[in-house]
Amino acid sequence: MDLVVNFTVEQIFDLLFTDTSFFRSFLDSQGTTDIVLGEWSDTVDASGSKTRSNTFTIALHASFGPKTTPSCETQFIRKESKPGSFYCVDCESLNDPSLPYAENFYVWNRYCISRLTKSTSRVTVRSKICYRKSVFSLVKGEGQLIADSGLLSVTNLIMFRKLITVPLLFESELERYIYVV
Repeated sequence: MDLVVNFTVEQIFDLLFTDTSFFRSFLDSQGTTDIVLGEWSDTVDASGSKTRSNTFTIALHASFGPKTTPSCETQFIRKESKPGSFYCVDCESLNDPSLPYAENFYVWNRYCISRLTKSTSRVTVRSKICYRKSVFSLVKGEGQLIADSGLLSVTNLIMFRKLITVPLLFESELERYIYVV
């Protein structure tokens, strides 16, 4: 996904990677429950990244298996990030081992938020399923379909469309980002 939005790099980062009502409403709209959003660490890890961990129960839309699963997401602000200009955030999501085949894979997303002008930014998102072990092609195909549809429908059509159109539900939170020129 590649999208240009009328917000600064800091505004987009705050909306997507801090505990905001915008982000919580987005998770709620996806059927996510038991949401615990961690704080960013003050220190960096061995790779130079700051980290935080989030846990939640996500709704699954697969044609077979359970309808929900506990999930843990670890987010990393990469050392290349420069506040005000560029953020690169990697997210690794692990599902509960009780989910069939969950121990065989995790979902990886990379969000890049870069400054284009004083008030516009480019947001790119790359996603993939990373396999730790071999799985049947049927399972792999089902997982890839879910990941692809999730990236397109959830991230592109819901999350960022809300940022562009500024719905009334989030207007009070976003009004500090709207400038009269």
